[in-house]
Amino acid sequence: KFFSAVFFLLFSDSVKTSSNIRGDIDPELEEWTWWHDKVYEGPKHEDCPVFDKSISEPGDKAYALKMIEATKECGYYEKKGCYDKLRGSGLERIPRNIVFPGDGPGELEYKPYIVEFDIGVHKNLYDKVYKSWDGCKDEKRECIGCNATNTAQGEKCLELIVMGGGASTGGCAGKCGTSCNYLSSAGFAKDCMKHDVCIAYKALVQMYGETDTKYPWMRDDGFCYDMDCGDEAAQTVMNCIIDNWWINEAITCEEDKFQKYKDAQGWWSIVTNAHGGPCQNFISWSNGQGLPNKDRIENPYTNEQMQATEG
Repeated sequence: KFFSAVFFLLFSDSVKTSSNIRGDIDPELEEWTWWHDKVYEGPKHEDCPVFDKSISEPGDKAYALKMIEATKECGYYEKKGCYDKLRGSGLERIPRNIVFPGDGPGELEYKPYIVEFDIGVHKNLYDKVYKSWDGCKDEKRECIGCNATNTAQGEKCLELIVMGGGASTGGCAGKCGTSCNYLSSAGFAKDCMKHDVCIAYKALVQMYGETDTKYPWMRDDGFCYDMDCGDEAAQTVMNCIIDNWWINEAITCEEDKFQKYKDAQGWWSIVTNAHGGPCQNFISWSNGQGLPNKDRIENPYTNEQMQATEG
């Protein structure tokens, strides 16, 4: 956390940078995090199944199908008593389409979270997102939620209960970056947790679900190119602050805060210089993805892949 704080102060940026971490995890690395020195002793309830076991190993179809079945429309687990919004009790919920400050105090712990994400594409963004996806020459996945019709926005909100730092998304759920090794990549963050759960669910559906296209677990999703989880990917590389001159205050990216504080700003992570794809597709409050309007983002989106489409 010390290095994360120093990095933030120097660059007005967090080291929160998620990536596809579904790959093979070295068993020796699975125990590296201090979270694994703890034992979660919270309540267990059949209506609130917590997923912590690795599903990256071939042949574990039964557990994968349980995860798919346990992925419900948003609000389901609140109705089951797993979370009480009014009392603030029960399991903590990580809501979709809110960008969190990054790793550090108040971020992930070794405990279960109700993780929200959405599949499909907001109606305002479909043409732009599809054009980027169609033009992507790298490995990618077809959309699984583009026929979602439960909301006018064309997205379907889903939720699953996942252990922070657990192995259910292929290893180190919520870990930003490309591996479980803290020294070689970033820390843990709620936005990275949403992205990890989204791409893990999509991978399971395209392995075992009723989809026309079948892909292996290891197939890449394309990060911000992905039509289902690209918005969650974009949230992992955006940070919001209030510019206080000598020290910046990290905040969640929410429109009402930007209306209240004239010095509220959005900042793209510096990793977008070399990685990410068309993450800028998802900006603007009106598009419902939790990212600020372009005129309130202080640094331009500099990924070379976006030069032709930015503006």
